[in-house]
Amino acid sequence: MSGQKKTLHDVFFDMLCDIDDLCKKHGIRYSLYCGTLLGAVRHQGFIPWDDDVDLAMPLEDYERFFEIANRELTPEYEIQDLKNTPDHYWNWMRVYKRGTTYLHKSWKDLKVSQGIGIDVFPLVPVSYGKKSVWQQRLLRTAYSLRLVPYWKRTHFSHKKSVRIGMTCFSLIPQGLRNGISKALYRAAVRLGKGSAYVGTVDAMLLAPKYLRSEWEKMTEGTINGRAFPIPAAFDRFLMRMYGTYWILPPEEARRGHDLPEDIVLDTEKDYTEYLEKSL
Repeated sequence: MSGQKKTLHDVFFDMLCDIDDLCKKHGIRYSLYCGTLLGAVRHQGFIPWDDDVDLAMPLEDYERFFEIANRELTPEYEIQDLKNTPDHYWNWMRVYKRGTTYLHKSWKDLKVSQGIGIDVFPLVPVSYGKKSVWQQRLLRTAYSLRLVPYWKRTHFSHKKSVRIGMTCFSLIPQGLRNGISKALYRAAVRLGKGSAYVGTVDAMLLAPKYLRSEWEKMTEGTINGRAFPIPAAFDRFLMRMYGTYWILPPEEARRGHDLPEDIVLDTEKDYTEYLEKSL
């Protein structure tokens, strides 16, 4: 960029292009998702105040992507999931750019990447009726088990039952705790087998959002003049997520997910250099 320091969105765009190239090479299906999908449709780019990027993949493609990306995107990237990162608590994969920093100050002693990252969500089958209740319970417990490393640092609950539950979970050795979490997650996915619906595990619970068939027909959305895959039914998707999505929110609501004072952002320096300093 002619000596000019890259912005967060510049790094996101470079990462998206690399992921898109890899997916095209190996026939991996994916789509822009959530705010990234909204940006491609409404802004033909990133939402100006957004601070993350979201992608979604059918579950079988998600699994293939994890294996292939770990082989072919490294060493420029770190691909983290509970499979290879014990402190990873998200129910989805994250792809991080090495040589960058997006450091949550309260997480600085956790053994996860603190680089600029992209969220990759699996589209998992959604059950209904009594199965749905059990599926949600399994996912809630799986998530809570993953959350233990973050609990004392970043979470608080006024509910006594939650405090007691998390205290009990923290007594379980991390290796065993993670193993149980993965087993419960797999059991939850099996409960939805054969369903016509899919959803993503957004932070904790599986939301029944989409017909599986809605992900079979794709079109293109634009970011910085480059086309990326989006569902042909993007209008229905965005209406479900955001309502009248084409109307800009009021200026006071135009902010990202993270508060600037909680984050150290550097697009050209690796986060490990900041971890060596006192924040």
